Amino acid sequence: MSLFKRITATLTTRVGNLVNELENHDAVVESGIAEMRRAYAKAKVRFTRMSAEGERLRRKLEEQRREATAWRERTLACTDEDKSLECLRRSRLARRQITSLEGMLERHKELEGRLFREIEAVRAHIGELEHKRHQMRSREATADAAWSIQRMDAGRSLDLDDIFERWEMRVTEAELTTDTLPVRDPLEAELVAEEERASLAAELAELERERESRHED
Repeated sequence: MSLFKRITATLTTRVGNLVNELENHDAVVESGIAEMRRAYAKAKVRFTRMSAEGERLRRKLEEQRREATAWRERTLACTDEDKSLECLRRSRLARRQITSLEGMLERHKELEGRLFREIEAVRAHIGELEHKRHQMRSREATADAAWSIQRMDAGRSLDLDDIFERWEMRVTEAELTTDTLPVRDPLEAELVAEEERASLAAELAELERERESRHED
C-alpha cells in the first residue's frame, strides 16, 4: 500500500471515530489536517534521507568508474606480466562493482521517484482539505449570521427600528438646543472688527513715529 493510501486510510478511520463522538466538525477536521501534516513531514524526512543515499551511490559509482579506468591504464602501462594481471583483475573487479552500483542506483531512482510523487499527492491533498475547511468555515459563519438575524426578527428581541427612532429623537433634541443659543449680531461683529483695526492702525502709526525719531537722533 502506498504512503498516500496508508495515510488516508488511517485518517479516515480516526476521523470517522471522532465524528461519531463529537459535534465540533471544525475541530475534527483541524485535528485530521494536523495529523496529515505530521505524516507529510515524516515522509519529507524519509525522502531527504533517501536523496542523500542516492547521492552517495552516485558518488560511489563515479569513483568505481575512475578506478576501472585507472587500473586498465595501469594494465597497459605495466611491462611485468604478474603486475599486469593484477591490475587487470582489479579493473575487472571495479567493473563488476560498477554493474552492481548501476543496478542499485536504478532501483533507488524508481523508489525515490515513487516516494516523491506520493509526497506531492499528500501535499496536494492537504491543500485541498485546507481549502474545503476554509469554505466550510465561511459557509458556517454565513449560516450562523443568517440564523441569528432570523431569530432576532422572529423573536423581536431587539427592535432596531425603535432604537433608530430613539437615536433620532436624541439628536433632534440636541439640534433644537443648539438652535436656541443666542446668535451674535452681524452689525455688532462688523463694528467690533473695525474698532480693532483702527486701534491696530493707531498703534502702528505710533511705532512709525518712534522709529523716525530714532533716525533723526
